[in-house]
Amino acid sequence: MLIHQREFATNLQEARKRQSMAPGRGSCFRHRMTAHAHGDARVVIVRPERAGGTVQAALRRRTDAQSYMDPRLVGGMTSLRSIAQTFLVFLGGAALIIMMLHITAEVILRSAFNITIPGTLEMVTYYYMVFAVFAGLAIVALLNEQVIVEIFLGWMPRRALLIVDGLAALLGAGYAALLVYGGWLEAKSATRFGEMVPVRGFDVPIWPSRWVAVIGLSLIVLASLAHAIMLLRGRQVSKS
Repeated sequence: MLIHQREFATNLQEARKRQSMAPGRGSCFRHRMTAHAHGDARVVIVRPERAGGTVQAALRRRTDAQSYMDPRLVGGMTSLRSIAQTFLVFLGGAALIIMMLHITAEVILRSAFNITIPGTLEMVTYYYMVFAVFAGLAIVALLNEQVIVEIFLGWMPRRALLIVDGLAALLGAGYAALLVYGGWLEAKSATRFGEMVPVRGFDVPIWPSRWVAVIGLSLIVLASLAHAIMLLRGRQVSKS
């Protein structure tokens, strides 16, 4: 605010008077008044200040302390997530493409030459679909792209919503952990007995597919736990 020079002293006294009448005797805030020449007028700037530095600096230090993470840890986690994402996309995509080619060949041979490929149904059921489904679920959990519908929580502040999302991520991790335990017991038993399904002319071993489910669910548990920790600490999970 521009103030003529003859009014500067009066306004300065009024500002000091307001400072002395401010509530809170022991307050750590004070006002610093500076005047800068501007032609034949002066500019009076009143800025709040803390005893140990400006308010803005204090808030910046607090924000930096809350959001600090080791850059090496952040970089390592980002690289690991990128590698896992690439691998899962390749695995799920390859399973879908091979399944499509296998089924297409089965249909063409059966329609044109009345020939069937043995084990088509078993391969689709126990391998292609297992790889595609659990790789896709792991990618969704890794990127935190689950479908979220907020009906009763839209009025809550951002911090409260992050806490609710963090608790939901913990609940999801616990549920996935139960599935991991059950899948591990099933996979261990299937591996011990060499589980197979009979196909015309040979047997198809299906025990390896049990471990695919266990690995996929384990990735979901790890991703959900990581997201829960970030959300409960007040950080929004990045999609990238």
